[in-house]
Amino acid sequence: MIKDLFDLNDYDEAEKELQSLIFRKDEFHLAIYEIIRKSISPRYKIFIYYLKDKGIEKTSNKIENAFQKTMPKSRKRTFKTKRGVLKRIYRRDLIWNDNRKKNLKINKVFERVHKLLMKKHI
Repeated sequence: MIKDLFDLNDYDEAEKELQSLIFRKDEFHLAIYEIIRKSISPRYKIFIYYLKDKGIEKTSNKIENAFQKTMPKSRKRTFKTKRGVLKRIYRRDLIWNDNRKKNLKINKVFERVHKLLMKKHI
């Protein structure tokens, strides 16, 4: 319910939904409502301002921005640990190396073909 608010694409709609959270006290456990009232409510405009100003990134997560713009939540969780970040870097490095090897093989084939063609022209 609360997390869905951050998936909205319209500033006015998000503001309206966030304001309505304050009036739905009975729908939340008291501890959750206190978090909404004390933490989210005073700062909600800061949380959704990226919808108004397109120059602001939706996320300030440096790791996420370094790898991809959007990720499924299950993938984001892996970046919360040092091991998860290192594993992702390692996997991307392996993929990069595999692609580089493939390109080298292709280049060698083209070089052979080029040499053969040059011999026939001479």
